[in-house]
This record gives sequence, C-alpha cells and structure tokens, in this order.
Amino acid sequence: TVRLAHPLLLGDDLAAWSEVFADYEILQPFRQLGRQVYALTDEERAGHRLTRFENGPLLPTARLVGMERRGWQRGEPQDAGVERWLSRRVGPDRYVVLSPEHGITVGMHDVFPEQRVETVWLDVRPGDYWTHNRTFPTFAELDPVTASEVIADLTELTTP
Repeated sequence: TVRLAHPLLLGDDLAAWSEVFADYEILQPFRQLGRQVYALTDEERAGHRLTRFENGPLLPTARLVGMERRGWQRGEPQDAGVERWLSRRVGPDRYVVLSPEHGITVGMHDVFPEQRVETVWLDVRPGDYWTHNRTFPTFAELDPVTASEVIADLTELTTP
C-alpha cells in the first residue's frame, strides 16, 4: 500500500520530511507537505453545520461547478432542471452537502451567474436541507485530515 503523507499525519516529523525533500530537491507535483491545514472549531465538531461558509460573498456559479474537480458532485436536477446541492462523500453514508442560494441550472450556468453558499451541513445522503423530524451526524465523526480537506475546499470556494 502506498499512501501520501498529509501534514496532519506527520505531526512532529513534518519538519524532518520537509528537510529531506529540500535536501534531495524532490519536487512535489501538488501541494503536499506545505499544504495549508485547517481544523473544525469545538462548536463545528459538536454540530452538523459549517456556518462560517454560509451567506458569504457572491460567487460566480462557474466556481461552484468547478468544485467537481475537487471531488464534489452536483445533485440530481430537480424542478426546471436546477441542481440544488453539491456533495462530497466523506465516509460510508456520510456526505458534506452544500446548498447554493439559487442552484445550478443544467446547461445554462448563466441563469444565476452569481450566488452565495446558503447552507453547508453533514448528512447521511445528499439532498435538500430539511430539518423537520431529523437528526444529523456531527462533524466530530470526521477524522482531522478529511475535515481539513473539506474546509480547504470550502475556503478556496468562498475566498474572493
């Protein structure tokens, strides 16, 4: 088995590995040892929402569509061919789901050229955000690497 080292998994050995890469002039084809790492707050770990990414800046809808290159999937088209959510699988029956303000119109991304992220939550399946008679998993279930990568995706998405 070959695994890629993530800075969170290397802990105190991160500096030593970074030095080895530098000494041997090993070029990393993507940000690996020097990648930014993120953590959930205590409140986020205890809950099912990531409100820090909600109702932020206006984003080009094309940027939402671009999340597919990071492993996110657009939801099934609903009424009028609008995809109302994007999701990223983070474990068995666990998905981080993002709901854009207006959704993405299939084949016509310019119908809603800009929009905000309305809601981000952890759920057992992708879909609309309905809270009536429901309980949700909490972000405490995610391992630190997965949580960091989800936060990195959402930070990149919502940073103007």
